[in-house]
Amino acid sequence: VPLAVKIPYQTADFAKTTLRYMVKGGPGEDLLPSGFEALLPEGTEVLSMDIDTSTRTATIDFNQAFTQYAKEDERRILEAITWAMTSFDSIDHVQLWVEGRALKEMPVARTPLTQPLSRKMGINVELSEGMNHFGRAMPVTLYFMNQTADDFSYYVPVTRLIERTDDVAAAAVAELAKGPSNPNKLSGVLFPDAAKAEVQTTGGKVVVDFDGVDLF
Repeated sequence: VPLAVKIPYQTADFAKTTLRYMVKGGPGEDLLPSGFEALLPEGTEVLSMDIDTSTRTATIDFNQAFTQYAKEDERRILEAITWAMTSFDSIDHVQLWVEGRALKEMPVARTPLTQPLSRKMGINVELSEGMNHFGRAMPVTLYFMNQTADDFSYYVPVTRLIERTDDVAAAAVAELAKGPSNPNKLSGVLFPDAAKAEVQTTGGKVVVDFDGVDLF
């Protein structure tokens, strides 16, 4: 999940410093709430980072330690790097290198890296109920609640693949109203009645009118 923490201010290499705080055993671990853990393998270092302002692409060159992770963590690592880096205004895409060589695929589970990574890949991806044809699918990223044992609350982004529609905003509100697919792990933020809300998109602005809707 995305987590905001305070780190020492640096006028340069701020994106590079962010990755350093995402390494297991690194300086970021002392800042994490109970139940959270870093995803990048222990010993991972960023050898260099180049940001192409014309393509808004960050090319990140890691050391060999970056390749030492469990197979089940591969997708999470890709999502974590992509979401962290694209949170900076100057970065929309990410390319991964190791020891001076571009990765064509991830080294453990062999996830292809033929194209630069972007938020289009989704995060915590799941299929909507009854969705079984990827050719008709489109993604919406929703946010649900979770809480640690010591009452630290946080939002979890979930990219849900739904039936393709031209009214993405209305579809997103409807999916939020449906709530999480696993209510034992996550909590919804709206009651099902919120699906009745009137949603209008005008000039890049989305207006959601909940008038007469039971939200909570």
